[in-house]
Amino acid sequence: MPGLVGFIDSASPDKSGKLISTMANALAREDCFNFELYQHEGVGLGRISLGVVNSEKQPLWNKDGTICTIMEGELYASDQLKKMLIAHGHQIITSSDAELVLHLYEELGEEFALNLNGSFAIAIWDKQSQKLLLATDRIGQFPLYFVDQGKAFFFASGVRALLVDPKVGSAVDHLGIAQFLTFEHPLGTKTFFKDIHRLPPASMLKFQNGTIKCCPYWTLQNPEEYALREEEEWMEELNYHLLQAVSRCVDSTRSTGLLLSGGLDSRILLAYLNPLVSDGALSTITWGSKKCDDYRIAKKLSELVGVRNSRYPLKADWLIDHAEEGVRITDGMGNIVNLHAMSVLPAASDTPVVYKGFLGDGLLGYILKHQHWSNYDETTRIRAHLQVHREQGAILFEPEAHSGLFKTEFQEQLGGSIMQSYKEAMDESESNLLADQRYVFSLRQRVPRMALNGVEVLRDKMFVRLPFCDNDLVEFAASIPPGLLYKRRLVKNAFVYFHPELAKVPLTETGLPMMECAREILLRAENTTRWHLNRRGFNQVQYPRKRPYADYNNWFRHELKDWMMGILTDSEFEKTDYFSPVYVRNLLDEHLAGENHAGRIGALLTVALWHRMYVG
Repeated sequence: MPGLVGFIDSASPDKSGKLISTMANALAREDCFNFELYQHEGVGLGRISLGVVNSEKQPLWNKDGTICTIMEGELYASDQLKKMLIAHGHQIITSSDAELVLHLYEELGEEFALNLNGSFAIAIWDKQSQKLLLATDRIGQFPLYFVDQGKAFFFASGVRALLVDPKVGSAVDHLGIAQFLTFEHPLGTKTFFKDIHRLPPASMLKFQNGTIKCCPYWTLQNPEEYALREEEEWMEELNYHLLQAVSRCVDSTRSTGLLLSGGLDSRILLAYLNPLVSDGALSTITWGSKKCDDYRIAKKLSELVGVRNSRYPLKADWLIDHAEEGVRITDGMGNIVNLHAMSVLPAASDTPVVYKGFLGDGLLGYILKHQHWSNYDETTRIRAHLQVHREQGAILFEPEAHSGLFKTEFQEQLGGSIMQSYKEAMDESESNLLADQRYVFSLRQRVPRMALNGVEVLRDKMFVRLPFCDNDLVEFAASIPPGLLYKRRLVKNAFVYFHPELAKVPLTETGLPMMECAREILLRAENTTRWHLNRRGFNQVQYPRKRPYADYNNWFRHELKDWMMGILTDSEFEKTDYFSPVYVRNLLDEHLAGENHAGRIGALLTVALWHRMYVG
């Protein structure tokens, strides 16, 4: 996996000079990565990359050798930034974004990150002031984890790279595991280890003189009072920002892939990408089980715009061979039943750069539900948020089930900390509107801590671009009144207006086109006819059956059954401090008898595999 590694440990420097290399090898062990490493007098810095973008060697030093920068990722529309720096007397030598960051730090000091638009993780070492700065982009697209030991400080884009140093503690954090099993991701800065924390999105961390300081350099702000405009005006501005966001990160000549499903967000990218990429340079990539709806719809969409669609099957037993690799890449914090994007990694040989509709749903309304349009007392407010998470399938094990799931000592250590941490995460929004609170929670918690895992596994072979994360698009989306975001009203209406031909192709979610058209009328008439015939006793006439891209509920009952049982009923794992063997066995029995517990089983398998790999 690409990213950064590094440390400051002047008190006991590694005399052999091998620590930074060991950390890099723990982060990414594939031969296809480029390793750029520096270590001298207790300071180590390293970048691991695919070499697809920003291929100039790093770290990059200023001309007097006192400040250096390493960066993974890229900046969007950096020409304006480059012109500003040149106007202020800076000499730009390379085409590397890391050099722009270096000069920007020289110009603005610790406020440099506020001017950056892109996807990145950045480390700056200022030798004169003995200061290390770390920064992530506003969404946290490239994760950074860190360990603070006072005189020593370690950071890396993966937890596994931090564990190679014996000074880094490996005590398990029960709260981090419990949060994962509840919400499918840890909250805040938590990981599965007590001493290892994650740098939040849009944050700047400073380590200097044995002291650490971490604070946000940018905060998502919803308006206190929303503007009242005609919906057509909102649609026009949304169209402008979507086109701008895609344009900013397009390389018009490079062979480019788009991960295309039958949903809306990847379809939006297809509409804006296709005119911007040279003929023949764009192709679409779809994964899923055989004959799934996404295959059929993605093929139709691709044919409409005249691009090639490649299909990669997701086999029922794929986890047997790939689950451990998924756990390694995500350090156990990604549920293995959500990592099916790994099935398209063979496409990297033809399409080293891919685009993904990441964040589109959370940014433009999917997360908002009817509960958000009410005022509640403080206790009911949190219950309302939890109810929405439950309805959206974002709760794995209900808090009420924890006393049965966790062993007694584990549960006693937790106390009420799970719901307290959930409340604190919701309170990060300074708004009184529940819709705004959920919006901030999504962008600060669920998106970087859960949704990003699918991107992380892709990055093991591909450079992934996420246009919905563009700064201006994110800020514009935050200004849209929640009523226009509800049920994704604005983005759907805008897409129908600006891209009617693509809107006529049915969505997997509904099986219907997004607009009134001949196809929509025929499909509705067919469904109505099927309903009436079924009511009159023609039971052989059924509604069209949805064919999802993955069916873990059935796979865990058949192809994955023995593998699943072998891991979760292993006697050695049952002796660990985490789960009640009786509860887990009952859950498995229920699932095999017909209940659908695939998400919960996937999370338990993830923790079990993580324990085997990292704790032993």
